[in-house]
Amino acid sequence: TLDPARLLAVHVDHGLQPAARAWPSHCEAVAHALGTGFECVRVEGSPPRGTSLEAWARDARYAALGRVAARARVPLAFTAHHADDQVETVLMRAARGTGPGGLAGMDPVVTHAGVRIGRPLLGISRAMLRDYARRHALRWVDDPTNEDTRRLRNAVRLRLVPALERAIPGFRSAILGALPALRAQRDVA
Repeated sequence: TLDPARLLAVHVDHGLQPAARAWPSHCEAVAHALGTGFECVRVEGSPPRGTSLEAWARDARYAALGRVAARARVPLAFTAHHADDQVETVLMRAARGTGPGGLAGMDPVVTHAGVRIGRPLLGISRAMLRDYARRHALRWVDDPTNEDTRRLRNAVRLRLVPALERAIPGFRSAILGALPALRAQRDVA
């Protein structure tokens, strides 16, 4: 059993929207209720010209996690990427014309910006996580920008995935099932 006192919850505040101002206090309250430490890191700046907001935010987030992990001597950080994130990532990479490595999706463990990142929820759907959270009366916040279909991931999530699910029932499971073979092919090459 993992001792919650040995965990550190980290919230990265990108400063991109007014609604996010309330999130650090929410995250801190949840962390303290669970008995874990908490740290909020504020990211400064904005994407350079020609860089997507999503890519800039991801890189800034992992860099911030790397700094916190190094300072706290944390050997492994975890993210909440789940199965639906994985499917969206594969579809976005396929649309960009990626090869087998990109089609393999997100790895369960990766080193990014100097920190080992574990993604233990990649096999669990968003719906299952919401059901769990509701059953256990967990509180969460929804990012209002997740409804903005001008952002690629949101367009994939809200438009493409439902259309594919209607046309090819079970396509999510088929994509997720193909990923281990794609990773094995990538790793041999």
